[in-house]
Amino acid sequence: MLIRENLVGVLFAFVFAFFIFQSAGYLAPEKREFLLDQAQTRSLRTESIDLPRASIVDRNGQPLAVSSETFTLGVDAAIYGNNFTNARRLASVTGLEPRDIIARVTKRPDSRYIRLSRRLTPAYAAKVREFAIPGVSLQSRFERFYPTLETAAQLVGITDTAEQGLSGMELAYDEQLRSQPGKRRVLVTASGKVIENLDEIEPPKQGRELALSIDIRLQNLAYQLLQEHVDKVGAESGSVLMVDSASGECLVVANYPANNPNYRQSFDPVLGRNRVFTDLFEPGSTIKPLSVAAVLDKGKWQLDKPVPIGKGVLEVDGYRIRDVGRYGKTIPVSKVLVKSSNVGAATLGLELGAKKLVESYLDYGFTTTTGSNFPGEANGNLPLAGPISKSRNATMSYGYGFNLTLAELTRTYLALANDGVLLPLKLVRGVHGQQAQRERVLNPDLTRKLRDILTGVTQPGGTAPNAAIPGYKVAGKTGTVHLVKNGSYSNDSYNALFIGMAPAASPRLVTAVIVRQPRGDNYYGSESAAPIFRELMTHSLRVLRITPEV
Repeated sequence: MLIRENLVGVLFAFVFAFFIFQSAGYLAPEKREFLLDQAQTRSLRTESIDLPRASIVDRNGQPLAVSSETFTLGVDAAIYGNNFTNARRLASVTGLEPRDIIARVTKRPDSRYIRLSRRLTPAYAAKVREFAIPGVSLQSRFERFYPTLETAAQLVGITDTAEQGLSGMELAYDEQLRSQPGKRRVLVTASGKVIENLDEIEPPKQGRELALSIDIRLQNLAYQLLQEHVDKVGAESGSVLMVDSASGECLVVANYPANNPNYRQSFDPVLGRNRVFTDLFEPGSTIKPLSVAAVLDKGKWQLDKPVPIGKGVLEVDGYRIRDVGRYGKTIPVSKVLVKSSNVGAATLGLELGAKKLVESYLDYGFTTTTGSNFPGEANGNLPLAGPISKSRNATMSYGYGFNLTLAELTRTYLALANDGVLLPLKLVRGVHGQQAQRERVLNPDLTRKLRDILTGVTQPGGTAPNAAIPGYKVAGKTGTVHLVKNGSYSNDSYNALFIGMAPAASPRLVTAVIVRQPRGDNYYGSESAAPIFRELMTHSLRVLRITPEV
């Protein structure tokens, strides 16, 4: 393209000069010299017409990613007058000291280009042009900026210096966001200054704005709460996912800690992961409402039939399962969930059988995409090949022996909130190509009964009364999950979880919280995760004007 442009420029100059020379014999000498000089100093060039990348906004139009025109300031040492007067002028727009500018140019006296400053605003670039200092040049380009900083960094993602998406939604919707450059023919001087726009060869095409499903008001609070509580308990990290249960739209997708996407020099790829969608973990006791639902839904147990738990210890194939508390020789199904009985959940799971339990988990959407269209989303894993031992059947009933993402787990809780109907998760406002496929996976009457049972978790006597919200009934479940270290489950390393929904009778919001590896004594889901849930949901219910039910 460059060779072609130069040939066109040479041809234009030749033709222009030809007519000048032809007419020169008929003009006065001074006119001839002027026209000959113009022919030698002008040429034709094709240049790009650039438009900024389209913006990413939240569901209410608040900017999450915007492109702005910036300018790089440089000097040609062979032309630039390296004196204090010029240096003082340039210092006023670059923030550099005049003596530093003089030193830089003095150090490279033969350089045809010395960069002095990047990311000058259009206002400062205009001042530089007013200075009209010979040898000073401005190069324009568009740069991506992220006004919300770390708050939604892993979800929104980043672009490269050419404004092409590298991660997150910037990558997923790169084709929609990216503008296509146009072309125009211009007349330039020998120094490259454009003196006339001649014609537009190809018009540019502006990219289309992307409206995400998140509400930045709630996202900001979620990030602040994660930062406060994760730091308070000395945890490794934390994540929150809040979903509108009616639409499947994600209102909050927050991870802490995170990078500031505006400062790439300190960018940590690990902190760039959207752990809501990429990180797998064993769900622990948060799976119990779903395993119990499978047993009841398939008619293998009745809700009013007590579950035998003996002395709170169950041995299966030499593997010993224990309850934290003592609940008697039998326990109601409701109490299996409210008190989070491992023995009760394992007993019910064994009654259902491993094959049907795995089938139910697959029906709930485990191991398949959530429908979010988030790049790099991981899928959970279940034992799908070969026989499953009784011990694994038992542990899978209370959340061990398989992995999920927080997004997968939360999506399944949507089915509990929606009377048994499973929805895809959405990260883009409206449909935008994501079909709202609804699939019934549980009996509606059963899910309503389970929600009522799960309100006991957040009431006195349940495992998470500190997740209760005044004015609303909250249905939820805690999880305190032992992590594997050196090939066995550790007694000092945990993930703390809480997943809940409100208002329980007809849930509008489903929110999941995970705090990874809290230290000290506050490692339970009820202590590390439930308070984040309560504060975020209390604020969100009020902001979204969701009517109290009690």
